[in-house]
Amino acid sequence: MDLALAFDAAYVSHAHAAVESLLHHNPSREVRFWMVAAADVSEDARRRMRQQVGSRGAVHFLEARDLCLGELPLSTHAEFGYVSSAAYLRLEVPHLVPPEVERLLYLDCDILCLGSLDELFDVDLRGNTVAAVRDPHARRLCDFGGLPGLARYPELDPQAPYFNAGVQLIDVPSWLRDDVTRRSVDYVRENKDDTRFLEQDALNSVLHGKWLRVNKKWNHCLTYRLESAMGGTLEEATLLHQIGPHKLWDAGFPDGDRKALYEAFSGKARAAIDAPARPVKQRRGDRRAA
Repeated sequence: MDLALAFDAAYVSHAHAAVESLLHHNPSREVRFWMVAAADVSEDARRRMRQQVGSRGAVHFLEARDLCLGELPLSTHAEFGYVSSAAYLRLEVPHLVPPEVERLLYLDCDILCLGSLDELFDVDLRGNTVAAVRDPHARRLCDFGGLPGLARYPELDPQAPYFNAGVQLIDVPSWLRDDVTRRSVDYVRENKDDTRFLEQDALNSVLHGKWLRVNKKWNHCLTYRLESAMGGTLEEATLLHQIGPHKLWDAGFPDGDRKALYEAFSGKARAAIDAPARPVKQRRGDRRAA
């Protein structure tokens, strides 16, 4: 199972919690992590990620290509000012993995896994480039102020559903064949004076009619509804996604099921990082006489 994450230094510690939750709930399948890290992620941070995963999987850090990320715009909407240019790193991933990786599950770092991903990873894409979950807020291209530049793209149906890009099952050959990354960057630049959700808007434009809608449990974004105090249960989600500026790790985030879950996986990640490396077992017959 090939999983991808992209992050900058500000999200490293939260990526640890996400990784720990993914490993905990997918022990029966070989897991390979493909990490696209921003330039500010130190070598020590990369070492700690490898130490955390250890023998439970494989970690590969991928070097981002030059997409001129510094020249791509940030959101002009004040409520999305917390989103950094590192958000564009997800566009890099399909180009950086080796050719044998044909199916890739991308996940944001503010996600926690609560169950097996086998069903999602093995879903029939039916010729689509990605599988994703419909966004619970901007449900259509015309919602939430509308996709930037929507009127200039007659091929786009304003009533078409809009997906959240925090979880994407990607058909890598299809992504590369359709030049999704370049076209997405072009879209962002064309609409730099009216940005909103950055690369997510770009992907919804470029992948219009080419994405498969899957159940919201694979990217549950209305996480407050799952709190027991609200009459919900975390078991309704397999991937819990804390979208927006208020994150589970914020000091002011209210106590509850979600915060307790994040702290539990964060603690397990720290324990795995700090654990002494296990000695390699010698095979019988390999021992050397003293």
